Amino acid sequence: MLNLSDLLFVGLVLSIVALSPFVEKAKLPTSALVIIVGVLIGPAGFSLLAFTEGIRLFSELAIVLILFYAGLEVQWHRFVIALRPGFYVALAGIVLSALLGMAVSLSFDSNMEQALYIGAALAATSIGLSVPLLKQANLLQTRMGQILLAAAIIDDVLAMYFLSALHTSLSAQGDLGRLVVGLIIGALVLILVALLNAALASLLKKTLFDGRVVLVTGLLFIGALVSGAVTWAVDMSLAVGAFLSGAVMAWSGIGQKYRVPTHIFERLFSVATPAFFFAIGLQITAISFASNTLWVFAIAITVAAIAGKLLSAWVVPLALSARDRWVLGTALIPRGEVGLIIAGLGLKQAHLNHHAMMALVVMTVITAIVAAVFVPVCARTKWRVPVSTPNDE
Repeated sequence: MLNLSDLLFVGLVLSIVALSPFVEKAKLPTSALVIIVGVLIGPAGFSLLAFTEGIRLFSELAIVLILFYAGLEVQWHRFVIALRPGFYVALAGIVLSALLGMAVSLSFDSNMEQALYIGAALAATSIGLSVPLLKQANLLQTRMGQILLAAAIIDDVLAMYFLSALHTSLSAQGDLGRLVVGLIIGALVLILVALLNAALASLLKKTLFDGRVVLVTGLLFIGALVSGAVTWAVDMSLAVGAFLSGAVMAWSGIGQKYRVPTHIFERLFSVATPAFFFAIGLQITAISFASNTLWVFAIAITVAAIAGKLLSAWVVPLALSARDRWVLGTALIPRGEVGLIIAGLGLKQAHLNHHAMMALVVMTVITAIVAAVFVPVCARTKWRVPVSTPNDE
């Protein structure tokens, strides 16, 4: 049963949604600001709102919605066009960011579990932040824009699988045999989830469901929940199953067949995103912002996050100009949706302490601002490169 704190949480989330257009118009990092509001209202700030079981449930449902919609929005034809260069850029960004993040973490704290989760959080790129920046600069349809989109998609998929493998390995308690078996089971479960969603997609394409918007929307959401529950049952996250469910639906063309349900999920996404980020802020307990160590750690993590993605556009051989590489690298810098989901799950599973979580929040704010400022600067001069002729062998 909902209590006063739960109702207050819902009211605050709806207020945040109502104010979001004004925040976005001011080009401020909405997600990061919502987390900060949660920190200030929650135990780390003025203790006006506690993190209840009801709020925890809301946040977990939000994870499912966020990742399902992210999967549903995958543009597979664009992904295929820029697959090879996008894969190389994504892999370079993941490896460099994760290694730099782990190195920074271990230099402050010898906790390897925490270092691995920080590496996983830094590995991802926020599609929700990077893609709008390129849209505003009219560069999303260029070859560089296509590479960015493919790299960001691959980033998200690999980062979430990295999290699943990471959680499985930590649960294995150092037993190599259990780790290998766990990873094999995880891979088989992902295949099973993909097949089940493909079957659901085939069912939804039948004429029986034509015009039944509410029913289709409900079945899609149930499919995402079941997919998340299945991956959760084998010690992977809800997010992995939900994202895979959405991606399979995108591949099958469900998003094109049922435009109205897609728009419904878009509206739900606009509510789920601040709900989850607000809940992350509420989970953080009292932390001394006067701690020099915390700020040095946060700045070091931020530098690692920026350097890892910038370098990824330069270490991979691409048929791009220096200017294109700067735009690509800068657009990959912002973290957010997937990175913070990984960080939030790490905090929930006690693999991250609150200082590490706060450092990741600070990193999210700074990387969002850096990208918002420097992508337009780097992209000021326009160029034209046909999307259909990528030559990045």
